[in-house]
Amino acid sequence: MLSELNGGCSCGNVSFLYITHLNPCDVAPRACDCGFCTRHNASYVSDPEGSLQVAVDDTTQVELCQHGNLIARFWCCGRCGDLLFISARIDDVDYASVNANALSQDYGWAKNESISPKSLSRDEKLARWKQRWIRNVCLPEIKGLCAVNT
Repeated sequence: MLSELNGGCSCGNVSFLYITHLNPCDVAPRACDCGFCTRHNASYVSDPEGSLQVAVDDTTQVELCQHGNLIARFWCCGRCGDLLFISARIDDVDYASVNANALSQDYGWAKNESISPKSLSRDEKLARWKQRWIRNVCLPEIKGLCAVNT
């Protein structure tokens, strides 16, 4: 089964297409317990065999933030503030995980699973992301990055 899931921010500046081979009913979004993700009510879904294609109308209105050990980039719309997805460049490959709440509809996900990435070492995070996150990712070039070591 192949599902094409559309998403984006509330104001329409950022849109994306997440293609997955997984049945959404069988996927439990991962709810990160960090302060940033909790404030944004984020829970993440990904399929290592899937793909993510991102389009941005105004790249100057995209905010990329890094927290904790400054590995992952949190993609937020600078106009409406929506948190869309997370990406990380690992061994010259972009990986990503989509905020299920930024998808255009509820696809009937399984119950959220609580996770605590802040309890993992840098190497443990990278290994986990390489195993679980989307590997086929097409991201636009965005200038500027805020880094907050929390």
